[in-house]
Amino acid sequence: MELAWAGDPISAFGGILCFTSEVDETVAAWLSDKFIEIIIAPSYSEQAKQLFAKKKNLRVLVTPIKPEITGEKLYRSINGGLLVQDEDEGMDIQYSQVTNRSFNAKQLDLARFGTQACKHLKSNAIAIVSQHADGSYWLTGAGMGQPNRLDSLRWLTIPRFNAKEGVNIQESVLISDAFFPFRDSVEVANEYAVKYIVQPGGSIRDEDVIAACNEFDIAMVFTGRRHFKH
Repeated sequence: MELAWAGDPISAFGGILCFTSEVDETVAAWLSDKFIEIIIAPSYSEQAKQLFAKKKNLRVLVTPIKPEITGEKLYRSINGGLLVQDEDEGMDIQYSQVTNRSFNAKQLDLARFGTQACKHLKSNAIAIVSQHADGSYWLTGAGMGQPNRLDSLRWLTIPRFNAKEGVNIQESVLISDAFFPFRDSVEVANEYAVKYIVQPGGSIRDEDVIAACNEFDIAMVFTGRRHFKH
């Protein structure tokens, strides 16, 4: 919980927290001095309910864990019409090594976690994930909603990563929610000593991007699947 909050404590202020398991007294006590608008979880302990009852204007909602359903549609209203699209389902991803330098088992595990995290960021999204000293994985840098990937990386993801203590960018993994159309994103990543990159691949300039990684001794894997959330 502390690492999740530390991922972006500024944006967490006045936010909405969602849990996939019961919220107990320990979590509720830790949140007691945090300003939160809404908490959503499948259940709460009685002690947690009592603590939350003391927080003015906090809405506590109960919702079951959504079962895995395939074939769902997403709807977006547009001027004069309605956009219907398939939901971004599943994480059955194969990580294909495409560079001279390879991911080791630790970085591949980080890549799986990071792909899950990046999937839920607004495109254009670049995420960095790291392993904490206690072994936990956490989102240490997130840039999203920008008109291009370079802005997400340079002005949001990297500054947020640099604000964290006790993490090493050379052991962390950078994830992009869609392919790099040019080698410039790799060049910027290299400026900050990134050594592991995950991206879908599929650009007509993939070979240029791979060559840039090899030039800078960066390991990169392709997932073959973009997320591109809008």
